[in-house]
Amino acid sequence: MGSVGFPTADVPDRGFVLYIVGTVLVVIAGLSVALRLVGRYLRDGFRADDWTILGALVIAIVFTVVHNMGIGYGLGKHGVDIPEADKIEAFKLLLAAQILFKLVLGLAKLSILFLYLRIFVVNKYFRWACISLIVFTSLATIAYVFPTIFQCRPLAAFWDRRIPHKCMNDLGIWLSYALINIITDILILALPIYQIVRLNLEFRDKIALIFVFVVGGFVCLISIIRTTTFPQSAEPVDVTYTFIFNAMWATVELNTAIICACLPMNPDEISNLIEQKARNA
Repeated sequence: MGSVGFPTADVPDRGFVLYIVGTVLVVIAGLSVALRLVGRYLRDGFRADDWTILGALVIAIVFTVVHNMGIGYGLGKHGVDIPEADKIEAFKLLLAAQILFKLVLGLAKLSILFLYLRIFVVNKYFRWACISLIVFTSLATIAYVFPTIFQCRPLAAFWDRRIPHKCMNDLGIWLSYALINIITDILILALPIYQIVRLNLEFRDKIALIFVFVVGGFVCLISIIRTTTFPQSAEPVDVTYTFIFNAMWATVELNTAIICACLPMNPDEISNLIEQKARNA
């Protein structure tokens, strides 16, 4: 396996940028989760939202390692500059990264929804909306993992196109997944804002609480930006070079989702504040 290096005039290489961005972001995400878990453990122990975000972080670390290994095998370089044996290994790792990405995003969304159930304990309709989104997110994540794994028949044709094969339309799969992803992001963002607006709180208290949750909208923006990279990344020509655009935004998206899920450090305090302000209003 080759090592990650800087591009040269004769061998352009975009991989080192992904290597740096992915490594830095997963370290930041790891620190965010560590701070969150230490605080939660000292107060009242771990709950469902803590375990799911920890699972998301573990898979995000594996995702970063897989990407970095793929870069060592040539991801980020033009296909003509990569030995055939390395190219096969790079594509195996690329497939693994696509699967891991979906698992990380699914777990990060579940963590946020479980967090909502901790904070907004009194409104049964809100809780049913959260539970419905939990079920939908879980099923959508599982549903898209399988076509990702088996997008080529036989499976080995994904990394070795010399094998007689039939592959699905990658662009169609990616766009449909992105659409569902963006819709769930918007719903997850809108749920607490709608709930807070309906509470009998002072205006400054509403703004303060909304700000805690609205940062998650940044993830939705990244999802939209990443979607614009699909047409170029889905081109079957020179995939090892062109995929970097989408991989970069995917890395930013999943790590940002983890970081944003960790921002409300003390959900029980927020829940108590909402109940207290609502009673005193």
